[in-house]
Order: sequence, then structure tokens, then C-alpha cells
Amino acid sequence: MKSKVKSLVIWGGWGISLVFIVWAVMKMDLAKVWASLQMADYRWIVPAAILNLLILYFRGARWRHFIWPVKKITRKSAFSALCIGFMANMVLPARIGEFVRA
Repeated sequence: MKSKVKSLVIWGGWGISLVFIVWAVMKMDLAKVWASLQMADYRWIVPAAILNLLILYFRGARWRHFIWPVKKITRKSAFSALCIGFMANMVLPARIGEFVRA
């Protein structure tokens, strides 16, 4: 029964996210979006991605330090949990990623 509720919550979150994504796209002027994408300077994507990974790594190290007295975890586990939590926060509503991270 517990897994059914968990599954329902996850699918409900995906459904809510999908509804709002469709709603947001319907309100966009796609010609303006395309023009903006053509004008963008894409040279900053790689440095931004590297900086983002470094920030996530150091946040993972910080969380590892906080969790260390309770449970010994590796840097890789802390980094993975943090990345999964942030990804879930981007996709699911109501910051459910905080629970996913745990």
C-alpha cells in the first residue's frame, strides 16, 4: 500500500508539472523565443556548466560533513544525492526533491 501512495504522489507531481509546462508554452510567442535563441551568446554555456558542477560538488561535500556524525557516506554518494534532489526540484512541484534527496 505504501508504494502505491508513493507512486501516486510521483505520478501526480509529473502530471501537475506537465500541465503547467503546457500552459506556459501555450502562452509563449514562439517566434520571439526563436529570435532570442538565435541572438544568444552560447560561449557562456560551458563555463556556466563547469561552475554549476563545482558548486554542486562543494554543496555535496558540505552535506557530507553535516551527515558524517550520523552516517559515513562517500563524496560520490553525497554528490549523487544532491544532483538527484536538484533535478527532482526542477521537475516536480512543491520542492519534492528535498524528500527525494533523503
